[in-house]
Amino acid sequence: MPDALTAVPHVYKVVQENAQVRILDVRMKPGDNTEMHSHPAVVDYAVADGKFKFTAPDGQRTEIYLDPGPAMYMDAV
Repeated sequence: MPDALTAVPHVYKVVQENAQVRILDVRMKPGDNTEMHSHPAVVDYAVADGKFKFTAPDGQRTEIYLDPGPAMYMDAV
Protein backbone atom coordinates (compact mmCIF):
# COMPACT_ATOMS: atom_id res chain seq x y z
CA MET A 1 0.00 0.00 0.00
CA PRO A 2 1.46 3.42 -0.86
CA ASP A 3 2.66 5.84 1.78
CA ALA A 4 0.45 8.87 2.52
CA LEU A 5 2.88 11.27 0.81
CA THR A 6 2.75 9.23 -2.40
CA ALA A 7 -0.97 8.45 -2.35
CA VAL A 8 -2.35 11.87 -1.42
CA PRO A 9 0.29 14.60 -1.80
CA HIS A 10 -2.42 17.28 -1.98
CA VAL A 11 -3.32 16.52 1.67
CA TYR A 12 0.04 15.66 3.31
CA LYS A 13 3.00 18.07 3.26
CA VAL A 14 6.36 17.40 4.95
CA VAL A 15 7.23 20.02 7.57
CA GLN A 16 10.40 18.26 8.73
CA GLU A 17 11.90 14.80 8.31
CA ASN A 18 14.97 12.94 9.52
CA ALA A 19 15.94 9.33 10.30
CA GLN A 20 13.81 9.28 13.49
CA VAL A 21 10.71 11.33 12.73
CA ARG A 22 8.60 12.81 9.96
CA ILE A 23 6.37 15.78 10.75
CA LEU A 24 3.45 16.28 8.38
CA ASP A 25 0.99 19.11 7.91
CA VAL A 26 -2.36 17.53 7.05
CA ARG A 27 -5.17 19.67 5.67
CA MET A 28 -8.60 18.38 4.74
CA LYS A 29 -11.99 19.99 4.36
CA PRO A 30 -15.26 18.48 5.60
CA GLY A 31 -16.31 15.72 3.22
CA ASP A 32 -12.83 15.24 1.69
CA ASN A 33 -11.72 11.67 1.00
CA THR A 34 -8.30 10.20 0.31
CA GLU A 35 -7.08 7.15 -1.52
CA MET A 36 -6.19 4.10 0.61
CA HIS A 37 -2.68 4.59 2.02
CA SER A 38 -0.38 3.59 4.88
CA HIS A 39 1.27 5.37 7.80
CA PRO A 40 4.11 4.42 10.13
CA ALA A 41 3.38 4.85 13.85
CA VAL A 42 1.86 8.31 14.28
CA VAL A 43 1.52 11.01 16.92
CA ASP A 44 -1.39 13.28 15.95
CA TYR A 45 -1.76 16.82 17.21
CA ALA A 46 -4.89 18.59 16.01
CA VAL A 47 -5.01 22.37 15.77
CA ALA A 48 -8.74 22.23 14.97
CA ASP A 49 -11.41 19.70 15.88
CA GLY A 50 -12.62 17.15 13.39
CA LYS A 51 -14.26 13.79 12.85
CA PHE A 52 -12.34 11.24 10.79
CA LYS A 53 -13.64 8.02 9.27
CA PHE A 54 -11.18 5.29 8.33
CA THR A 55 -11.75 2.13 6.28
CA ALA A 56 -9.16 -0.64 6.64
CA PRO A 57 -8.19 -2.87 3.69
CA ASP A 58 -10.43 -5.60 5.14
CA GLY A 59 -13.40 -3.20 5.07
CA GLN A 60 -13.50 -2.56 8.84
CA ARG A 61 -14.55 1.02 9.57
CA THR A 62 -13.42 3.23 12.44
CA GLU A 63 -14.49 6.74 13.33
CA ILE A 64 -12.53 9.05 15.63
CA TYR A 65 -13.06 12.60 16.82
CA LEU A 66 -10.02 14.79 17.48
CA ASP A 67 -10.17 17.74 19.83
CA PRO A 68 -7.56 20.44 19.34
CA GLY A 69 -4.61 20.27 21.70
CA PRO A 70 -3.94 16.87 23.22
CA ALA A 71 -1.57 14.61 21.31
CA MET A 72 -2.72 11.10 20.40
CA TYR A 73 -0.59 8.05 19.48
CA MET A 74 -1.66 5.52 16.82
CA ASP A 75 0.17 2.35 15.77
CA ALA A 76 1.25 1.95 12.15
CA VAL A 77 -1.67 1.45 9.77
